[in-house]
Amino acid sequence: PYTTLFRSMDVASCYEFGIGTAVDRSTALKWMQKAAVQKYPDAMHYLAIMYEKGIGTEVDYDKAFYWYKGAADLGDSRAAFAVALCYEHGGFLGQDIVTTFMEPNEEEALAWYCQAAEMGSANACVALVRVFKEGLLGQTIDLARAAQYELKRQKAHTDAMAAVKSKLDQLPTDA
Repeated sequence: PYTTLFRSMDVASCYEFGIGTAVDRSTALKWMQKAAVQKYPDAMHYLAIMYEKGIGTEVDYDKAFYWYKGAADLGDSRAAFAVALCYEHGGFLGQDIVTTFMEPNEEEALAWYCQAAEMGSANACVALVRVFKEGLLGQTIDLARAAQYELKRQKAHTDAMAAVKSKLDQLPTDA
């Protein structure tokens, strides 16, 4: 099944970026949906982005949040961070504005930031450092916890860089 899922995502990318075919973002959306409905977290996360940004469809924040939450529930740290942001701000963050579509919920925001940090999200760790340094989201200032999340952020960053290096090392070289 994963080969089919990867193929669905590959086909979606081809249509989105015009690789070997004309750009057709609505067709890209359909192919991404095929992988997402089978609970493939990467596809769910990317489908959420498509709904959030209106790629191949009208912007639909409720659907975007649904797919982010689904991907987060399956362990996608990027999606968990997006869910936390939505709960903190009551919507999605744009360039200079928040597109509000739900009530902010500090308790849920904190829980999702913590969950995303446990999944290895460096961005969530940065948010939690801010929370505990400044006493946000109903928390008291706790510099020891802020320091713990800073260490966790450093580890998450190091792990991410090692993963990138590993992938680069697997690429064929032109010698």
